[in-house]
Amino acid sequence: VVDPQVCDIWLPSSSAVVIPVGPFNFYADTTHRTAYSKLHQRLLEMSGYSVLVVPYYEWSELKTEEDKMVYLWSMGRRAASRDSSEGSQPEIVDDRITSDLSDVDSGRQ
Repeated sequence: VVDPQVCDIWLPSSSAVVIPVGPFNFYADTTHRTAYSKLHQRLLEMSGYSVLVVPYYEWSELKTEEDKMVYLWSMGRRAASRDSSEGSQPEIVDDRITSDLSDVDSGRQ
């Protein structure tokens, strides 16, 4: 529990939360999140947390543990760079931002 909100993963040292968004958080047969799901994210962001959203349909495409780690690393890296470039002000982040893994090659050795 983060304040009055429930989240699955809380990273207190960076004030970040990871919320996996399952199929019941989307309107039927779409990739559009429900208003309730978006509200949950916005409430966390307005409380000052960086929210990393992991949609079920993206996660299910990742076949190996390494793919999953790279996906999460990429999302965390984007969130960290966004936070450092914008100062410490909380922000409402577009709910369509997801990892496309475009920055993965720059982090692999």
